[in-house]
Amino acid sequence: FKGKVLKSDGKVIDVENTSTYFIYDGKPTILSILRDITPEKQVEKLQKDVEKNIKLLNETRELNKLITEFFSNISHELKTPLNVIFAGVQTLNLYNDNLDKNVKKRSKYLCMMKQNCYRLIKLINNLLDLTKLDSGFVKLNLQNNDIVNLIEEVSMSVVPYLESKGLSLIFDTDVEEKVIACDA
Repeated sequence: FKGKVLKSDGKVIDVENTSTYFIYDGKPTILSILRDITPEKQVEKLQKDVEKNIKLLNETRELNKLITEFFSNISHELKTPLNVIFAGVQTLNLYNDNLDKNVKKRSKYLCMMKQNCYRLIKLINNLLDLTKLDSGFVKLNLQNNDIVNLIEEVSMSVVPYLESKGLSLIFDTDVEEKVIACDA
């Protein structure tokens, strides 16, 4: 049988008991041998843990695959109409040379639309890049860039939208320039 035994040092160990009956010196005798099976129990536990972890890993991989497919699909679904809108903005821009009273106003709004189209395309490309990075298809293209300037460009790209809502944005920093390795 298998069981547990309390050792003299207070430690509990798993044991396997093998007993046999025989006659010794004319008297019935039982010989019991207790063998420490703690290492085997630990190996069994480790094997169960490995099987559980493999199952979790496979489930995680499947979930990651679904998430990657979702982001890839949603990015393409957003990018298609955005490209159509962008083409329309570029076409409107061709006819922007008319000398009527709304040229400045149209020009301002066309510029804002174009800037935000670029911004959305950049966001969608970032989503696509993230899914590619996650699946190991793309490596970062690290280059020394002025991160303060990059953040300022992104911040200032929303100024026309904010102004149309009666809001303003001030970009101010104590650090004027900080060159770091990043993928712009």
